Amino acid sequence: MEEKPVYLERTRLKLQLAKNIHEKFEIKICNKDFIIYPNVFNPNIFFGTEFLAKELITIISEFHDKPPKLLEIGTGAGYMSILAVLNGVSHATCTDINNNALENAKENAIKYNIIDRITIKYSDVFSALNSNDKFDIIFWNHPFGHIDKPVEELELLERALIDPFYQSLDKYLKYANEYLNSDKGRLFIGFSITAGYQEIFEYIAKNYNWNVYLRNEIKSDTNTVMQIGMYELTKIQ
Repeated sequence: MEEKPVYLERTRLKLQLAKNIHEKFEIKICNKDFIIYPNVFNPNIFFGTEFLAKELITIISEFHDKPPKLLEIGTGAGYMSILAVLNGVSHATCTDINNNALENAKENAIKYNIIDRITIKYSDVFSALNSNDKFDIIFWNHPFGHIDKPVEELELLERALIDPFYQSLDKYLKYANEYLNSDKGRLFIGFSITAGYQEIFEYIAKNYNWNVYLRNEIKSDTNTVMQIGMYELTKIQ
């Protein structure tokens, strides 16, 4: 994998903006207010959050038999999982590798009085899950950037945007099927084919017998070259 210098420079600038925030603040996503902590992914700086949230809500509405269970990887401040619960999910499990993010998600869940319908836990992709944990929807807004640097050298906020050599994406696509309900489980990912690496994404998916489908996409208002999409992955028959 070769670095994309333009994307990395843009990422560095956005990370610096995020690092300059030292107090909690509120944002609005899908007409709901959420608290964002310092050192947690900031949706005001990085576009696409509301688009992905609306896509997830639409996906939830497609489950007609009974309310689905959700697993979200890399939850950040928890707004995706909380919006999912508020829009019909029976229970959400959300994970992150950033303890500040987990505390942030907990505060937002308490704010909306849904703490009994959400499980918030530290986990690197699926590392903290049990083999009998099964979900109807698994979703990850993937950190699609790449840098030629070991993941151990990255700060936590950098890891919200960068997945060196797509090592975490490989884990996600390798093990996701083990945690999907066998009858109706569905797998999703937020990904950018402009800032990310489409060929490598599709290669990893094919390696683990996944088809990749673009459900919908959006382009940045400030940089129309920048795209982010909601992708569904289905098992190759």
